[in-house]
Amino acid sequence: MSPYAAASWLVVFFEDQLAMSMIDTEPPDAFVVHDLKYLRRRRTGIMATCDRLLNDEGILVGIQVWPVPDNAGDLIQRMPRVTYLEFPIGVPCFQLFFSGNPIKEVESGGEQTLSAEIYEAHPGHIAMGIDLSELLESDAEIAAIQRAGARLVTLGR
Repeated sequence: MSPYAAASWLVVFFEDQLAMSMIDTEPPDAFVVHDLKYLRRRRTGIMATCDRLLNDEGILVGIQVWPVPDNAGDLIQRMPRVTYLEFPIGVPCFQLFFSGNPIKEVESGGEQTLSAEIYEAHPGHIAMGIDLSELLESDAEIAAIQRAGARLVTLGR
């Protein structure tokens, strides 16, 4: 576990423009953002695994998400086709880029989290909570996420 991100979670909202929230604890089973009520898709089992994406200088530029087929097999098909997401051909994953645009030369940073939760709101809105405490290695990586060109949102009850 990373000492830099202990108990920190990133909640990503997959909309036309990247939106996200960084919170200190695991997201609740339900929350409200912009009048949409998001519900956790499932409470048990691994929904997805996530890897760090690093550019050729070793700087965190995004997260690669591997949905678990039994629990989230339809997730890739349901994701919006937007500029900040990349869907590698022939690979059952998607890549989230904090800059808002894909970077062609990236590699997995080796760190992985098994704590990723999927949330849904009607009609067709998807969010994902990702446990950063298992994924990040430095304060600079937290800062890289905070500098992302994303719209910041606050979770409500």
